[in-house]
Amino acid sequence: MENTKSISIFTSYFLAIVTCAFVIVRSILSSFRFCKRNGISKSTKHNLCTQFVLFVILTALSFGFTWYNMLRFFHLSYTIWSTTVTPLDTPHTIGNWLRDTKLFEEAYRIVVITPERWWWSQQIFLACFGWGVWVSYQGKPGRGGKERSWKVLTAYMVLAQLVSLSVAVNLYFVDVLAYRGAEAPPPAKGRREPRATETGLAKALLGFYLTLCFIPTSLLPTLIHTPPTSPLNKFFFPALLLPHVALFIPIFFAYPTSPRFTRILYTCLTFGCVACHAASTLATIKATIKWLGKTLLNTHPAVSSVSWDVVWFVVSVALWAGIEGGAGGIWVEGGGHKVGQREGACFMKRVMRVVVAAVMMAVAGAGAGSLVFAADL
Repeated sequence: MENTKSISIFTSYFLAIVTCAFVIVRSILSSFRFCKRNGISKSTKHNLCTQFVLFVILTALSFGFTWYNMLRFFHLSYTIWSTTVTPLDTPHTIGNWLRDTKLFEEAYRIVVITPERWWWSQQIFLACFGWGVWVSYQGKPGRGGKERSWKVLTAYMVLAQLVSLSVAVNLYFVDVLAYRGAEAPPPAKGRREPRATETGLAKALLGFYLTLCFIPTSLLPTLIHTPPTSPLNKFFFPALLLPHVALFIPIFFAYPTSPRFTRILYTCLTFGCVACHAASTLATIKATIKWLGKTLLNTHPAVSSVSWDVVWFVVSVALWAGIEGGAGGIWVEGGGHKVGQREGACFMKRVMRVVVAAVMMAVAGAGAGSLVFAADL
C-alpha cells in the first residue's frame, strides 16, 4: 500500500500518453474521412501522399530515438537504485524503486546540471513556447478550414510534454496533410467568420504567458546549483513546472486577432528565445562542436533523449517550411514545359527554405522555429 501513490503516478503517466495518442489518431482519421468525402484533386494526390509518408516516417524516427534513450534512462535509474539498497531491507520491486526515486525530477535535474546539457534541453523549452502558440492559432484542420478543438489541441500539448516535442510536431503535420487537398465546402448560410479582435484579456494573457515562459526557464540553471540547504533549492521543481503549465495558456487567447497583435506576439517570442539561447551559448562558448556532439550521442540517456528531440524537431520544422513555401509550382494542374519549369523553380525554392530554416534554428536555437511558423520566412 505504501507504494500505491508512486505506482499510480507512473501508471497515470502512460495512461495519459495512450489517451492523447487516441485523441490525436482519431483526429487524423477524421481528417482522412473529411478529405475522402469532399474529394481530392489528382494533381495534388501524389504530392500529398509523399509528404504524408515523409512525416509519418519522421514521427516514427522521432519516437524511436527519444524513447529508446528514455527507456535506457529508466533502466539505468533502476540499476543504480538496486545497487544502493539490499534486498533484505528493501525488496527490488518496481514499486519500491518508484517510491525511493523522484524519477521525473531526477531526469530534469540531469539535463540541466551542466551548461552543455542545458544548451540542448533549453532548446526544447524555447521551441515549445513558439510551437504552442502557433498550433493554438492554427487550430485543428476541420470542416471549411480550421476548427477550434480544445480537446485535440490540448492532446497535442500534453503529448509534446509527456512523449517528445518532435513526435507531437510531426503528428500535427500528419493531421494537416490528412485533411489538406479536400475541396472545402462553402461556409454555412448566414455563418460569419469571426472578426479579428484583441481584447484586454488577450493582452493580459499574452504578458502572463511570456512571463511564465521565460523567467522560470532562465532561472533553472541557477536554482539547480543552489546548496540543498538553501531555501531557493526547493523552487527548482516549481520553476520547472511553470513553463509546462504555461503551454496551455495560448489556447485561451489565440483566437482571431489583428495582424499587429500577432506580429507583436511572435516578435516577443522570437527575441525571448534568441536571448535565452544566446545566454546558454555564451555559457558553453568553450565547448567545441565535437563536445556538443558527444553530449548528443555518448552521455546520460536522459540527455540523449532530449538532444535527439531537438535534432528531429529541427529536421521536421525545416522540411515543413520547405513544403509550405513557394505557392504554385508543384501544386499546379496540367502539364507541359512551362509547368515543368515552374516545378523546378519551386523545388529549388523549397530546398532553399529548408536550408535557411535549418541554419536559422542551428544558429539561433530551436526556439527560433517560431520565426518559421509565424513569418513564413
